Amino acid sequence: MALNRILSFTSSLQRTVCTANLHTAVVVNAGQKFRLNVGKARSGNEFGSMVDEPDWIYEDGTAPAPTKNQQSRKVKREELVKQIQKNLQDLEGMKS
Repeated sequence: MALNRILSFTSSLQRTVCTANLHTAVVVNAGQKFRLNVGKARSGNEFGSMVDEPDWIYEDGTAPAPTKNQQSRKVKREELVKQIQKNLQDLEGMKS
């Protein structure tokens, strides 16, 4: 009788542990899915004024070389600026 109680307890404990782990994984992905659906970044730390700032500087005050990700974000921003300027020029041409 006691053995049956122990076996049923360990069985229910295993089910509880497994469902808790699965539940946590779903919650984490749900936030990411929501942010992507509303047009925000995948996580909260991928966008903002401090993303491209270096985390450290050399002792003499110079910044380290930019990373590849920083360089690609800079190129994308420059392309966006060019596209906006072109669209504004097109609008100005349509007005006159």
